[in-house]
Amino acid sequence: MKLIPYGRQHISLEDISKVVSVLKQDVITTGLTVQKFEKKINNFLKCKYSTVCNSGTSALFIAFQSINVKKNDVVIMPSINFVASYNIAKLF
Repeated sequence: MKLIPYGRQHISLEDISKVVSVLKQDVITTGLTVQKFEKKINNFLKCKYSTVCNSGTSALFIAFQSINVKKNDVVIMPSINFVASYNIAKLF
């Protein structure tokens, strides 16, 4: 049987070089690189503010907060999904 990959990444030498560069900085989670990235996102989206997250799960948490999901709200999501989506919805 032929394997159909669920997800596949491509990591270039440039990607590796950028990661190494950031890891050598004094602050890696809120440093200059993060600020530059958020500014690029702001420009791309034509918005004043944005924030980056350490994971998709954290991003989902912020997204659910931003739309004010509350207990007993109906949250519809695809059946083929990551468990984090369901877990975050259950928190509210």
